Amino acid sequence: MNTSQADDVTLRSDEYVLVVPDDWEVIDEAKTIFTVRAPKDDENDTFSENIRVLRHPAGRAYSVSEVLRRQKSDTGRFKLIGEGTVEDTKVPMVWMAITPKSPRDDGDKLVKIDFITTKGTDILVLTAMADPGVWDAYMPKFKKIAATFAPVSEKK
Repeated sequence: MNTSQADDVTLRSDEYVLVVPDDWEVIDEAKTIFTVRAPKDDENDTFSENIRVLRHPAGRAYSVSEVLRRQKSDTGRFKLIGEGTVEDTKVPMVWMAITPKSPRDDGDKLVKIDFITTKGTDILVLTAMADPGVWDAYMPKFKKIAATFAPVSEKK
């Protein structure tokens, strides 16, 4: 994992703010609020860890604990490998990490970490993807980035 102390860059959409290290690439993707990708560590690194921020209209308001409970009960072919609360956030936020129980191929071995918050009747998910061998090393950086996510009106 790249351990250089990069400056942070503030990304803004019409409704949300996210702060990322300046060496992360911002990617313009349809249907996402933000998509960012970490630089590769070296020439042997085959995957760039990344975060996508998505909005899911839920039809009614849910607490983050309700969303986490529902997500954990519906993991399907995935196994839960970690969960918790993100500390020092701008909005209430929980996380859960899953990985396939039986990967179909090498590309199916990634760890998916969902950072979950809510706003009104929307569920907002910051989905981080990482190689299994480094996901826990990336968690402090993922959590730091997730903790900066906030609606523009709630940005401190």
